[in-house]
Amino acid sequence: MHNPPENISCPEPTTASTATEKTFVKGSLFPIEVGMKTLSLSRTYSCGKHEFSSFPLYDTGGPFSDPSFRVDPEKGIPAIRDGWTFPERVTEPSTVNVSRDRFSSRAPKKTSKGRGLTQMY
Repeated sequence: MHNPPENISCPEPTTASTATEKTFVKGSLFPIEVGMKTLSLSRTYSCGKHEFSSFPLYDTGGPFSDPSFRVDPEKGIPAIRDGWTFPERVTEPSTVNVSRDRFSSRAPKKTSKGRGLTQMY
């Protein structure tokens, strides 16, 4: 069994990270802001002629990782894609009979016939 030397400095365990900050990148095709976590590095790194002490990571938590975001469970998250126009019809309203008590006034959508649905739509 390997015993590490006593003089190695180990970071203290923490439950919350102070090395990340929620940031947003504005979209170029649609009026959207993509959530990112900017990760601060412990030192500045050089790569060619560029130096950086932080870098962005895609934030998969969506609006829920933004401390200023408040969600109303009755309304859900904002339907920002409803006003967008696409060159082809990707989704259409679902014909599934759902209780309106469970959903807001927006009908669920499904993929149009012969189309694939990705996070892009």
